[in-house]
Amino acid sequence: MLLAQRDLADFWSALNLGGDPGLVRNALLDFYPELLATYGDASALLGADWYDMLRDAPPSVAAFRAVMARPADSEQAQASARWGVGPLFEGDAGGALALLSGATQRLVMQPFRDTVYTSASLDTVRTGVARVPSGATTCRWCVMLASRGAVYKSEINAELVVGRGSNRTGYDASGKRLVGGVGGGVKARGNQALADQFHDRCDCATVVIRTERDYPDGYDLDAMKRLHAEQSGIGRDIPTD
Repeated sequence: MLLAQRDLADFWSALNLGGDPGLVRNALLDFYPELLATYGDASALLGADWYDMLRDAPPSVAAFRAVMARPADSEQAQASARWGVGPLFEGDAGGALALLSGATQRLVMQPFRDTVYTSASLDTVRTGVARVPSGATTCRWCVMLASRGAVYKSEINAELVVGRGSNRTGYDASGKRLVGGVGGGVKARGNQALADQFHDRCDCATVVIRTERDYPDGYDLDAMKRLHAEQSGIGRDIPTD
């Protein structure tokens, strides 16, 4: 994520930001999908490896390997780029970069998160995923979702479709996971479930849950429920430490 934001900043600094903003936008529309595809693939790979490492099923349960989600496609990437570059047309290059950097954080992290949610949906062991806030404050949206605890997945197979392109769920002869190519992987049909949605610069973690013991140390689900019940005022950040 930080590397993607760094590459974005380097690209941005090389542009003539005092010139025609339309030319800047056009250059960004070419660059941004490739940036998200490259780092989104790496993000999904990390998510799959992380899920496989955490999986602790009894020997009697069938083997399972995490299924990698696909990164943002060109249409989504370009739509985000057009939105983020907007302030540049009003002379605010710094504001445009801030919006683009926030969108980059979300879109690069999303394949990791989608890989975890999708793998939990397809796992042969009943598995949930909990949203765990981090940092000093958490927005109302994330408090509400964190207060739900582990969202268990079931009967999800009919709601998933395989994207066209490379198959990033396979392995080569040495057992190394295959990765690369825009458009492959698994993507949820239609809109994501609420628990799967994250805003720009969201620092919530996705934690695989099978039993109460899987909640991280210090995480208090009852406290999350109380915060959700007590919160008031749209957009207010609530202390979570």
